[in-house]
Amino acid sequence: MMKGILKAMGHRVQWKRVSSSMHRVDSVGVLTRMARMGCVARRTYSVQGPLHLVHIDTNHKLIRYGLVIFGGIDGFSRKIMYLGAATDNKASTSLDFFLEGVQKYGFPLRIERLWRDVWMAVSNVHYEVLHSLEDEGVLDPSDSIHLFCAQHVFLPRLQRDLNGLG
Repeated sequence: MMKGILKAMGHRVQWKRVSSSMHRVDSVGVLTRMARMGCVARRTYSVQGPLHLVHIDTNHKLIRYGLVIFGGIDGFSRKIMYLGAATDNKASTSLDFFLEGVQKYGFPLRIERLWRDVWMAVSNVHYEVLHSLEDEGVLDPSDSIHLFCAQHVFLPRLQRDLNGLG
């Protein structure tokens, strides 16, 4: 926003200079705004090349409904190696998805950034539908039969949508 204000005033300033000035003048405000926006402070690192480092993680935004999303990203190119949905959070399931990615791209974006993109493009839609079914009394997540039915219906759709991202 500050860069836009400066540009509107006819000033051309490098983003790095604007950022360092803002941190110098109002570091608490900058960090507060970053936290509010869901930004995560990143460490800089270097990777020799593609597949030298893979970030892997699981996303539990749909865990209430027994659905877990697994993801892996190449640390150099930030290419999505795999995104998969499952009904468990076992290490063996994570390994299966990882091996699929390895089979497709070979052996090893930062993963937290991926989850934000996955939430915006896929998870939040499924969450809203599942949550509305729960609010309407149609779905009870504490009932194993309800949960099985929801997983049976939503897991293939969730995986299809995740495949559209990769």
